[in-house]
Amino acid sequence: MTIPRMATSLSSSYNNPCAACKFLRRKCVPDCMFAPYFPPEHPQKFSCVHRVFGASNVSKILQDLPPHRRGDAANSLVYEAEFRLHDHVYGCVGYVSNLNQNLQQIHHNLILAKNELSLYLGNNNNINIQNTIIGGAVGTSTGVGMGQHLPELIQQQQQQGGQIEQQQQQPLNNLPM
Repeated sequence: MTIPRMATSLSSSYNNPCAACKFLRRKCVPDCMFAPYFPPEHPQKFSCVHRVFGASNVSKILQDLPPHRRGDAANSLVYEAEFRLHDHVYGCVGYVSNLNQNLQQIHHNLILAKNELSLYLGNNNNINIQNTIIGGAVGTSTGVGMGQHLPELIQQQQQQGGQIEQQQQQPLNNLPM
């Protein structure tokens, strides 16, 4: 008696080993430590983790953690391993450092924009736009974000717009011809 081809493919997909067991060429048991975190659909994840950390170390790391934290740890290991293979020296630290540099540049640009805004508003308003860093976030010296005062600032700028245009035109009228 022969088994139909469709039944064979269904039975083999039912017993599909996890990516770790497939990579290590061993039988995947029902209580496999790696199966929940390295599914067979993503074999490259375990391959990267194995190349950087080794299967034994990954197994020890996962066993030392409570079950509810193992998924996050496995994702972190995959993330670090992929970056470590991409950048052998710095790994994901290089990427984080690059993001910090970008954040500092954006913070600098924000300071310049606020200073330019204070020039347009002039010295007649009561809002102090000096830049301070409060808990890692940029705000005004009162600790309130600039976005909360923006409608008031726009309204003040529109009211003072006529005065500013008149002040800018006056020196042009006094030039000798």
